[in-house]
Amino acid sequence: MSDTFWVESREKSRSFMDDYVIGGVMGKGVTSCVYRCKSNSDNTDWACKVIQKEGQGKRRKVISSEIEALLKLQHPNIVQMRQIYETAMEVFIVLELADGGELFDRIVRKGHYSEKEAARVVEQVMSALDYSHTQGIVHRDIKPENILYQSPSEDSLIKISDFGFAKEFDEKTIMSTFCGTIGYCAPEVITKEAYTAAVDIWSLGVVLYILLCGYEPFWDETGEPGVTRKIVKGEYEFESPYWDDISQSAREFVIEMMTVDPRKRPTAKSALENAWVKGHSAQDTHLKRTQERIREFNAKRKFRAVGRTVLALHSLSASGSSEKMNV
Repeated sequence: MSDTFWVESREKSRSFMDDYVIGGVMGKGVTSCVYRCKSNSDNTDWACKVIQKEGQGKRRKVISSEIEALLKLQHPNIVQMRQIYETAMEVFIVLELADGGELFDRIVRKGHYSEKEAARVVEQVMSALDYSHTQGIVHRDIKPENILYQSPSEDSLIKISDFGFAKEFDEKTIMSTFCGTIGYCAPEVITKEAYTAAVDIWSLGVVLYILLCGYEPFWDETGEPGVTRKIVKGEYEFESPYWDDISQSAREFVIEMMTVDPRKRPTAKSALENAWVKGHSAQDTHLKRTQERIREFNAKRKFRAVGRTVLALHSLSASGSSEKMNV
């Protein structure tokens, strides 16, 4: 493959603009932007992730990893990839449209939110992880913003997205690269030990903890140093009154997922057999206070994300890289 083109499996005879009409912005990152688009051939709606290549030579491998993972994975709870286009300046990844909203955005709008909804979310994400792990792919960045509702309907499917840190593995693979998002990283990722697909189970455990109580398990007033110290020690609590309305079976499942020793965590396959995950022991009591705390947590998370994006854009600008999206 030449240095001009990064993706071997791209459409080579047609351009993105030949096949799609681009619409509004759905989301924007430091080096990419996601747009809504419509297919010219059948008038269906899709999402398109447009990645700027300029100044991103070091991320070529990350982008290739995401594409290779999505090409390999076909599962109802994983955002599907349709086509890839590429120019000298950009990569266009056409993806299944999941416009039902991010996990926490939807949770805070629900009229009734309970453990049963949390279990429904976890079961579908776990099903996707079971499938991807069986296919030899670990996600490595499970977090709320990468868990989406496919549609606005009440019974919408849950989808996991963003395989930018995904890695293919087998029994001989040694993974030790630090990647992901600090608050959701497993202890072995932070300590840079060799790790396995069990890192995804830990990360989903952190998401579940927040779904049940509305705040982060490893928050520390000292910031990142304190957070990482607590993660490595597995230092978290079920504080009263925040956990008073949460069932014992839900707490026990959180403990299983967030066990420091990765060998003692359940696999995705075995977790799917858990009675709480199946909804058998999950309570249906409305968790109003949890919902309110998730709303507050989500607002703060988005504010921090905007700040990080502004800093990153400033850094790119200072280094002479362009953020203009040529679409």
